[in-house]
Amino acid sequence: MDLILHFEKPWKDLGGNIFEAFPLVERKKYVTIMAWCLAFIFLLIGILTTYRICLFLAFVLFLTLLSKRYTVLTKRGLEIFYTMVFTKSYEMWLWEDIYALTHENEPKDKDVIRIYITKGDRSKRLYFKKEDLENIIKLAKENNRKIKIFDAAKHRSELNLIKKNSK
Repeated sequence: MDLILHFEKPWKDLGGNIFEAFPLVERKKYVTIMAWCLAFIFLLIGILTTYRICLFLAFVLFLTLLSKRYTVLTKRGLEIFYTMVFTKSYEMWLWEDIYALTHENEPKDKDVIRIYITKGDRSKRLYFKKEDLENIIKLAKENNRKIKIFDAAKHRSELNLIKKNSK
């Protein structure tokens, strides 16, 4: 059921490595089905009763169900592209603006690495395949020589040692 209009992704013609993040947990099929049912129920309530706010709720829920997010790391930086039925939204964090890249293993899945990308006081948590980690770090260092790369497990163990020694 692809009701979303086709929009070209901004990185379509961009050369070099493109690493696409993925959600760790997908929506279960029954959750999506129940959300569609709820949207139609809100629509009917809004039309058949005096509770017009349900029309707004149905509209927002329909938009949410029809939207799709794509998140990638490219040579330009972190790119986030949202598509909906009739519009699109695009956000980019340039490598020059990214302060740090922190990585750690995902305890739920051995083949997945969790990466936090920090820009100013904002961070985004993204999931990538574990085999892409070295190439992502290489890409980050090529495009921003001042970027800080942290291994969260190593940093956490160092903090625990400092806490133990200070007691």
